[in-house]
Amino acid sequence: MDNLEKYNIHPTAIIGKNVVIKCNNFTLGPNSIIRDNCKITCTSFEANEGLFMCEGVEVGRGGCYRPNSKVKIGKKELAKMQNVVG
Repeated sequence: MDNLEKYNIHPTAIIGKNVVIKCNNFTLGPNSIIRDNCKITCTSFEANEGLFMCEGVEVGRGGCYRPNSKVKIGKKELAKMQNVVG
């Protein structure tokens, strides 16, 4: 885990082998799984409960270190989407 200034990994979260995480801030919520050989590159990554990343997934490229390169996955964003759709 490179460049991590702040990180919070829930005890029930599982991170596989050969996972590369290059973020300033990293949060991984309960019951989340990141399988082997994944790569996460951004300034901030926040995943709430139940994230599942298959083997070999890559998050972030190109402008991944620009100030607004933040990845946020979870309930708050889902609630906003449900309000727009339904």
